[in-house]
This record gives sequence, structure tokens and C-alpha cells, in this order.
Amino acid sequence: MTNSSSPVISSSPVISSSRKHGPGLVSGAVLALVLLASPRLRAQSHGTVLTGSVTGPPGGTVSVPLTVALDSGIGIDTFGVTVVIAPAGNAPAPTTGRLSFAPAAGISSPSLSTADAADIVVAWLGNLSPMDPRHAVTGTVQLGIITATIPAGALNGQAYGIRITKLEAGVTGVNGSVAPVALASVSSAIGPISTAVQPPPVIQPNGIINAASFATTGAISPGCIASLFGINLAAAPAIGDSTPPSKILAGTQVLINGVPAPLFYVSPNQINFQAPVEISGTSAQAVVVFNGVASLTTSVPMAPVAPGIFTSGGNGAGQGAVLNQDFSVNSAHNPAAAGSAVMIYATGLGSTSPSFATGQPGGTSPPNVTTETPVVSINGAPAQVLFSGLAPGFAGEYQVNAVIPDGTPSGPAVSLQIQIGGHRSNTVTLAVQ
Repeated sequence: MTNSSSPVISSSPVISSSRKHGPGLVSGAVLALVLLASPRLRAQSHGTVLTGSVTGPPGGTVSVPLTVALDSGIGIDTFGVTVVIAPAGNAPAPTTGRLSFAPAAGISSPSLSTADAADIVVAWLGNLSPMDPRHAVTGTVQLGIITATIPAGALNGQAYGIRITKLEAGVTGVNGSVAPVALASVSSAIGPISTAVQPPPVIQPNGIINAASFATTGAISPGCIASLFGINLAAAPAIGDSTPPSKILAGTQVLINGVPAPLFYVSPNQINFQAPVEISGTSAQAVVVFNGVASLTTSVPMAPVAPGIFTSGGNGAGQGAVLNQDFSVNSAHNPAAAGSAVMIYATGLGSTSPSFATGQPGGTSPPNVTTETPVVSINGAPAQVLFSGLAPGFAGEYQVNAVIPDGTPSGPAVSLQIQIGGHRSNTVTLAVQ
């Protein structure tokens, strides 16, 4: 029996699990606003926001520290800045009073004036110089905190930007000269804002496993189909139906060592994907990205092969995903005869000749034959292997055609196992008459 004349059976993209999951986490990212005036004067604004998430609920506030960095020998006698918060796209306009400024300790109280509904002018006096003991080492000083109010009518996904449109100073050089310095306009988003925080995806500890065997210990291999468990992995279940499989499905992406993985199925608690062929070594780093928000990185063990036999129950145990010689599905109600051939569907059997790329389905002319022939055991006895390679038309799924040894006792649950490269698959069953 050869690959080209045999049909294939694909595993269900949904693999059930009774795993328990913990609560989600929220992480932040740094928002930097950099203004360059001249080789001698720099101004920087830094703030912390939730990337792709919320800086505060509608009607809430976001605060951005304003810091000035001075080069050696430069002092500022007077300083002024105009700060604007502006909506992007169809976001509603902010209302008057949305901005405020609180001076830092040691900074003269500024005079505030509302120029219009879009900005606030901050001005202060002082001698901000690297020679001052408060900032002699770094040449930087935090002038205060700019606070912006998010409009009460803002909706999920709407973004706002803080824009510094004017930054002037009387700069004293080493020769005592004074000259005004004007800085260019710079924009940076402080949103998007949301009515609810979108927590990042969380990968469950030891939550990346062989999708066929469901073994909680052991490794996955390049090119195999794996399952990932966690929380906040997607908004709702989605099944990939493209060939080759898409690497972004319903806003979810899996990166293994930075390489996007083909996705077969995503849900809030589970993802089925193909491990990229490009990865190597004894471990790899996995990250889930959902709507632009990334999980923490987790390590997953790797091996050249990681055999697993798919099962009809999708849990790695019981009736194997096996076709009889007449292409019908093997089951207790449809057993195979001893001496006949069966087709076994698995994953993680390693490299093939010719080789295959990530997401590439198995071919027929020529077929992708495994570089090592597996050992198939039926009822503990070795079975003749007729073919071992990628199942035609499917990425990451392998097909092994083997002959049930003569004399195999009949029964609805005869043991079946595959061994390759020193690694054993899960033990499943097939029905023999």
C-alpha cells in the first residue's frame, strides 16, 4: 500500500481539555516622546501605558512625566511648553480642563493659562543647569507631571495623542550668550483607550504539548502539530481552513523562536499549531500575541522527533485515528482483519525526503517520506511498515501504512504504538477481527 493510493484522515482541530487555568495579568509598556532641539539641549517625555489596551476608563486620566536633559555647560533661565491632547480618527474631542500640570519638587510653580480647548501653556522660571547639584551627574531634571483626562464619551479602540507643539528656552552657553531655542512638533499616542482592560495572553505552565499524544511530559519536534493551553488566547473559537494554514487566525499569532507558526485552531483557552520547521535545539521560546498584546515568553522542550498517534477522542488515548485497508474508519464496530494493512495518522515523525517547509502540505509526486522508518508495534509484535511520510494535503500530519501481523488476537482494543529515533508514541488501540 502506498501513500499516493491511500486516503487520509485528519484530526479534529478542536482538542478537548479539562485543564484548569488561573487569572490573567496586565502588563505595561513604555511610551517615549523624544524632542531634539540642538546638540546642546534635549527634552524628553516618558509615560507608561498598557500597549493595545487602556490608559484609563472614559472619564479617567493618564499622567506623563516631563523631563528635560541638558548637555554639559548649558543652563536654562526660562522655559515654556505648549501641550496638546488631540483625538485620532473618529474619537470625540476632549473637553476643557482635560490637561493639568503639577510641578516637580524644587521647580518653581508654573503659571498656567488655557489658550483654547485644545492646549495648556506651562511656563516657569529657574536655573536648570547640569552644574546644579540636583542634576549635575546626569544633566536631567523632571519638571513635573502632565495629566490628561480621557473624554467620557470615548469608545473602545479610539486613540488620543499628546503633542508638544512648542518648547522654548533662554539657553545660556559657556560664553554667557543667551538665545531662544524652538523645538519641532512631535506626536505620540497615549491610547487606544478601552472601556475594559484587555489582559495579555497567558500560556499555562507546561502548556505546550504534542497535539496527538497529549503527553504532559516530553518534547515537541520541528514540523509537528502541537497544542497550547492558557487563557486570553483568542476572543472566540476559530478554525483555520486555508492551505497552507494561516499564521494569524482571528487576531491570534504564535511565535516560536520569533518564527510565526501555522494555526489550525484558536480559542480563548487552546491553540492548535504547527511547530515551525526552522527551529532547532533542545528548547524553544514561545509567545502568543492576541490583538497586538503579547504573552510572557515560555520555554518548550524540543527534540528531532516527538511521535504521537492521533485518537478519535482527541485526548491521546483509546481508539487511534486509523483507516482500514478498504479506507473505512477502524472502530470496534468496523475491525480490520489480521494480515491486512491499516493507515495510522500521527505527528512528530521528523524530517522527510524531500524535505518540507513550514505549513507545506504533504505531497504525492513525490511523497515526503520520513528519513527514518518507524517501528510499529501491534499487540506488542512488530508490524511490517509499507509507507511512512507526510499525509498528502495536510501540514504536520504523518501517515504510516502497516500490516497487522498474522496471528494477532481479535478484539476491540488491540494495542498500537510507534517508535522512531529512540522516542515512543502514546499507546492507542485499534480493532482487529
